[in-house]
Amino acid sequence: YAAGAGTAKITASVGSVSAACDVRVVIDGGITITPNRVSLETGNSKQLTANATGDLKGQKITWRSSNPAVASVDAAGKVRANKEGSAEITAEALGVKAACQVTVTGSKKQPDNNKPTNNKPNNNITGTKRPITGIGSTFLYMPRQNTGSTFLYMPGSTVTISEFAYTMPKNVPDAVYLTIDSKLDDVTSSIADTLSANAMQATFFVSIDNLYGADDTLRHLTGNGNSVGLLLTPEQANSGNAVALLDQANEQLSVITGMPTRLVRISGGSSGKLNRDALHALLNAGYRVWDWNTSANESSQAADASYRAVSKAIDTTGTVAVRFDGSVATDTVFRQLLPYMKYCGIQAKAIQASDNAVCNTAAG
Repeated sequence: YAAGAGTAKITASVGSVSAACDVRVVIDGGITITPNRVSLETGNSKQLTANATGDLKGQKITWRSSNPAVASVDAAGKVRANKEGSAEITAEALGVKAACQVTVTGSKKQPDNNKPTNNKPNNNITGTKRPITGIGSTFLYMPRQNTGSTFLYMPGSTVTISEFAYTMPKNVPDAVYLTIDSKLDDVTSSIADTLSANAMQATFFVSIDNLYGADDTLRHLTGNGNSVGLLLTPEQANSGNAVALLDQANEQLSVITGMPTRLVRISGGSSGKLNRDALHALLNAGYRVWDWNTSANESSQAADASYRAVSKAIDTTGTVAVRFDGSVATDTVFRQLLPYMKYCGIQAKAIQASDNAVCNTAAG
């Protein structure tokens, strides 16, 4: 069976006797991308079209970016400009590729109409958070994300970013981890693109039973700088075979992304669902069990209620770990939440194995 263009060696053997045949597969047809060169400002997007001819007509087109941090692309060929730089977007089918060169420039600077005018000069102030006394008010000094510039705001005041009105937080957390219990479907890719467009990362916990056949989605997640963790049911976690199941899933994950993981989540959370012996087994094998201290969108909770829950949760100090489900509602929340966090200089981080885990079951 000819799966794609290229060469292969077919070997047949009986006992110690074998014979080989060199096979070369030639594809009659090609792919073109329209347009084949794009220049975008940061934050903008552009739809690319792949035109296939001959044997490639009707075949699945796979889109990839050589530099997703600069320009990411979704499964339909829509490119998003994330930061200044250049990237090559490719469309591939049966081993045949076409490329589009993308250049991303900085967005045009817009006046900051929300900046207070009654503050004292702050030219010598450094740091991520510092009170500044204005005329009868206290302002927080924060770095504006990805620009190097700074701004002032009054905690509790309301500002408008895009079409949303936000209440400014009174506190800034030390770390924010956005985590998604994901099904590795098209919604997952859309959530990843929303994160990338706002220069944020998250951690996607995926079922060990869903890894197979999700190669492109997993590469999309890790290529954009997100982390991947493994999701166990309580039955799998307490079966006495959890470590073996995770090790087997990691072998598959290594083949797909080149990056195994030590991050583990128990579906529904570990509290009351993970026995102490099972927890010790996971920890002794080097795995890190991650729960959350805020759950954003339970099935009965609308997107606007989820946003309010998360914005309230991150108005604090310390570490904030938020759990989302892999739904369209999560993507909707992220489109409102991430610009708000970006404006306030609050960065969403992908969990690393070295981070202190939020785990609600004590090891004892």
